[in-house]
Amino acid sequence: MDIGVWMGNNTVGTPAYMGGLATASEDAGFDSLWVSDHVVWPVDYEPAYPYGEGGRYPGDENTPLCEAVTSLAWLSARTERVRLGTCVLVAAQREPWLLAKQLASLDQLNGGRTTIGVGLGWMREEFEVLGASFDDRAARTREMVELLRTAWTTQPATVDGRYWQGGPLGVLPHPVQQPIPILLGGNAPSALRKVADYADGWCPYGLEVDEFAQGLAAIRERAETQGRDPSAFRTVLWAPLLLGDTSEPMVSLHGNAAFLTDRLGAYAEAGLDEFVMFNLAPPDQIVAQVEEFAGSVLPAVHATH
Repeated sequence: MDIGVWMGNNTVGTPAYMGGLATASEDAGFDSLWVSDHVVWPVDYEPAYPYGEGGRYPGDENTPLCEAVTSLAWLSARTERVRLGTCVLVAAQREPWLLAKQLASLDQLNGGRTTIGVGLGWMREEFEVLGASFDDRAARTREMVELLRTAWTTQPATVDGRYWQGGPLGVLPHPVQQPIPILLGGNAPSALRKVADYADGWCPYGLEVDEFAQGLAAIRERAETQGRDPSAFRTVLWAPLLLGDTSEPMVSLHGNAAFLTDRLGAYAEAGLDEFVMFNLAPPDQIVAQVEEFAGSVLPAVHATH
């Protein structure tokens, strides 16, 4: 199983933090670096965040938000081997032709190391300030995925959809990958159906082993009914983790090296291809945490699945 590192672009979001973490992660043998996505942060919003207490996100308007695609470009220039991805990009907030060009350029410039995790988004107020439609974001996301793939694989490209039309259009450069893999987030039944119907893989957040296994089984069952290969989906789970003392455990993946090796092995047995660490160490301890994990956990986890 592969192990990736979340870069904290929308928590710490400084060059020193992200640059140091990127270098340390690649040098230590991790497989990938991942960023998250918010463009603006309304001071007031209706509770809707699905993973926080009371529907509130742990950040606020004073949290730095380094833009996702820009961050991936910067990280690409500072690394040579690791893959780079989003978990997750709120695609329906963006203009699709520009996004297609940005991601194709990114993949061309980093030598084919890009993976895009896409989510529907949850904050209506953010959509509104960006001039994007919130209520039909699911349908727009599906059409946008189709547009991205068309722009990445045909020349000239023509799109005749419900929301976007254009062509024939010159869209070069194409990405190195044909096309860039697109994963979908979420764990609701509707999200699992969308993964099975049109995504290349699944990238949920924070699931326990049994929850992940149940979701993957539902995706594979649905994929068979759609004539898709149920074994072809790449699975990436992003979740909080901390290596260290457990006198006051913070999350379920908090423990010593043996404990984390065992728990991550259980995810691999359940069908997980890649685990992305949302490491809970303080910013000034994150590099030491990554290096300790690389020495005591990573080799055994790499040997699984």
